[in-house]
Amino acid sequence: MASTYFIGKKVANPTLGILAAFLVGVIPAVIAEYGIIYLDLPAAALATLGVALYLYQNKGWALFWLTWPSSPKNPCFWFSRPSIIGNMSSENPNLNH
Repeated sequence: MASTYFIGKKVANPTLGILAAFLVGVIPAVIAEYGIIYLDLPAAALATLGVALYLYQNKGWALFWLTWPSSPKNPCFWFSRPSIIGNMSSENPNLNH
């Protein structure tokens, strides 16, 4: 919610920042996820942090926080492609030449 406040403050004024943070904190989807461990809410919060950092001209950290939170949802990017192809070819005899 702090990131939402800083986005609202940068776009308009501190009052809009407080109102935006309050609205984000009380929408039913957010309230329903309190205490439940899903990756969607923390990933959205970190992406919002990335947007706030971008607006405040901290582009290096903005890039990090806009890309890193999506990595748990994409485990295929954790491994290099040659190792995946190598494992597939050893398991599938049709791929061996």
